[in-house]
Amino acid sequence: MSFNIGLSGIRAASTDLEVTGNNVANASTTGFKQSRAEFADLYTRQLLGTGGRAVGSGVLVDNIHQQFNQGTISGTDNALDMAIDGNGFFVLSDQGATTYTRAGLFSLDRDGFVVTNNGSRLQGFSANESGVVDGVMNDIQIQVTSQPPRLTTLASAILNLNAGAQVLQEEGLTIESNGLAIGAADAGIPESTTTILSPAGQPRTAGSPASLTFAGGAGNTVADVGTAGTAGGEVIDVDLNDGNGPQTITLTAIAAGSTEAEVLASVQSDIDQTLGSQQLRASVSGSGQLIV
Repeated sequence: MSFNIGLSGIRAASTDLEVTGNNVANASTTGFKQSRAEFADLYTRQLLGTGGRAVGSGVLVDNIHQQFNQGTISGTDNALDMAIDGNGFFVLSDQGATTYTRAGLFSLDRDGFVVTNNGSRLQGFSANESGVVDGVMNDIQIQVTSQPPRLTTLASAILNLNAGAQVLQEEGLTIESNGLAIGAADAGIPESTTTILSPAGQPRTAGSPASLTFAGGAGNTVADVGTAGTAGGEVIDVDLNDGNGPQTITLTAIAAGSTEAEVLASVQSDIDQTLGSQQLRASVSGSGQLIV
């Protein structure tokens, strides 16, 4: 008898260790509720009742009770993860069989149903467009096909080019500046014929004067009225209205093949010499424009 009493204590202690080990093993399990082993004392039953000197028959595990205390709620990166604050369970359906769980790890399957990791579907009450909830519990399904597609407007790519790849044939023009600014090429002006229209819109013949009128005071930019000269001795008259009446500037003929710089220098010299007494001056800007 004493041997059986000792064995009952060993069996009870072993069960208690199993319960404790199970609690430790599931310390990180979502929704897990720890258990507690509860013990009871054994007494020998006699036909005429229990005497005052009756010795107990040992111990046994009376119950393994789960502790449904509120656990810690923490956030995750999954929008469908849920937790229950207080009493209650999530209702699941697994091929028609109803089960319950406190673990709120959910995701969407290919048909849009909210399911657990083992495929059980979450149950709930659906609502219509007005928010009225019906009384029938069924599978929760999210309609993802009704959402309109969104056009991709920005894409990022990280590329790794092969340094040992074959170099393709180079194309294009290579310009070396040696650190200096590169401006427009000044290779001279080819010989050509320029036609200037009269105020009435009629073309002027070669060698006859032409007039252009600019309104306003000093600081007007005189546009390039003839980018090329001719071999002849034609002249161009330019009328400037500076507020004191029109003034006429006669430009000398430009030799064929003259550069733009030579043309601007000649026009600048003619303006300074012709109207020097009227304090009219001409200069060439850095961008090659004639400023009067």
